[in-house]
Amino acid sequence: MYGVLTRSLRLVLSPVVLAIWVLIALAAAAVGPLDTYSNLTLPQRGLYWGAICGVSVFLANILRELAVKTIPAELMWLRDVLVVIGMTLFFSPFVFFLTLLMIGQSDRVAPSFLKVSVLVALLSTVIQTIKRIHSKASPQSEFLGGETGALGLAHLPTPIEIVPSPPTPEPPRLMRRLPEGAQGPVLHLSARDHFVDVELPYETHSVRMRFVDAIAELDGVEGYCTHRSHWVTSSAVTGAERDNGRLFLRLTSGTLVPVSRTYRPQLEQAGLV
Repeated sequence: MYGVLTRSLRLVLSPVVLAIWVLIALAAAAVGPLDTYSNLTLPQRGLYWGAICGVSVFLANILRELAVKTIPAELMWLRDVLVVIGMTLFFSPFVFFLTLLMIGQSDRVAPSFLKVSVLVALLSTVIQTIKRIHSKASPQSEFLGGETGALGLAHLPTPIEIVPSPPTPEPPRLMRRLPEGAQGPVLHLSARDHFVDVELPYETHSVRMRFVDAIAELDGVEGYCTHRSHWVTSSAVTGAERDNGRLFLRLTSGTLVPVSRTYRPQLEQAGLV
């Protein structure tokens, strides 16, 4: 749990997230939504919305990591539900008591706890829905929800020489076993009884086959076994971390893949650990 807290804090204080956090807080302070414009001064609104933005990002990342650890990737919708419920249960009291602290000491009427809870639940649902739609529409990128995600900034193209693009490589044979419309690349394979779970950027599919055969059908995709039941694509690894003394590789999807002592030397030689 300590690792989750420290990673969430680093996320909140990372340059990109911090810049967005400050910009949103400044915009909210200037506009003054939810009657804060008439009830609070500009410095008070800046403090109020700054706290709201920072705590929401911190808490949402904790809930997201817990959802990734406890709920399989094929139940993405259940992960979203867990985040919404968690935000409603834990973020609503913070917003309510912060509002009482800021404006509840005068004759102005602060919103009820029920109203705050409903508002937090609705906003959390909207945000999770937008993120899920975005992930389906743009499977090659993430919007600030993953540790490796990046916020795309539009820019004017500069004149360049047009050269023919290289031919698109054929997907590995393993992709043919997945349902139509499944979008790669393959990030992670995990053996489960007589099945292999094939993790893609935003979905996971189970295929009935041997683990070694699944690896063979990746057709030269660079990757490594991290455990007798786990294999990862090299390009999907974003770093290594420890949790309760156990070593894991973190993937672009947020999945933590266990590393056993048997396979650790080759991962160290490859620079993944």
